[in-house]
Amino acid sequence: YDLIVANMVFQWLEDAEKGIERLKRLLKPGGRIMYSTLGPESFDEWKMVLTALELPVGILDFDLPRDVYKEEFLIKSYPDARTFLRSIKDIGAGQAKKGYKPLSMVEIRAACDEFDRKHDTSMTWHILYGEVKRKSPGVVERLKMLGSKSANQ
Repeated sequence: YDLIVANMVFQWLEDAEKGIERLKRLLKPGGRIMYSTLGPESFDEWKMVLTALELPVGILDFDLPRDVYKEEFLIKSYPDARTFLRSIKDIGAGQAKKGYKPLSMVEIRAACDEFDRKHDTSMTWHILYGEVKRKSPGVVERLKMLGSKSANQ
């Protein structure tokens, strides 16, 4: 491929780097992957509430990927914490950290109530934009390819 576009995909993979490398192998020389993904500061408000309540945080750690050329912080308001959690589920965010034990309904309710009390129901989305390129063969590599083609003829 000349171009692969991945919009908000890599953050749901357990190993985003492996995913990027797999896609990179599908590119033609000189091809590129353009992507957006969640950054490590996404949903900090929710993480702070869980930590304050001494509850485990199951949200994947969104590592800072390579080749980021732009980042932005979007603040999105929700009517309440439950609406935020539903919205995350609706976009396909079902992957939790390895070894994470899901919260009980009582714990979820307590976290939602605490969030609604302490926050203005806003949530930070840390968005990263990146570009990964597959190198074009240099002069030496092209000459080698030409030499091997003529030797095969």
